[in-house]
Amino acid sequence: MNYHERLQKFFKERGVSQKQVAEELEITASLVSRYFNKNAPNYEFIQGITKHHPSIDWNYIFKGSVNVAEEDEPLYLKRPENLLDEIKDRVFELEKWHKYDTENK
Repeated sequence: MNYHERLQKFFKERGVSQKQVAEELEITASLVSRYFNKNAPNYEFIQGITKHHPSIDWNYIFKGSVNVAEEDEPLYLKRPENLLDEIKDRVFELEKWHKYDTENK
């Protein structure tokens, strides 16, 4: 189940139509339809839904949806241990270059 299906399911279970969502958010029904069926949501849409439907679980809605918020790159894909190893490797590399530069001046 993708983001759009989970969002639709949330409102269907509560008996809330897309038209009602549009009225709550004071936007057009066609824009709500695009967020429900095609487009990734923007911040204002998410904020408005949260205000009117505080029981929504965005973690569940976005579960498994990589880059749904149209970010340039997905974030948080690496475990902290892996990031620390990368940092150590880069510091070691910088130390080598620094040593090389200072010795050759």
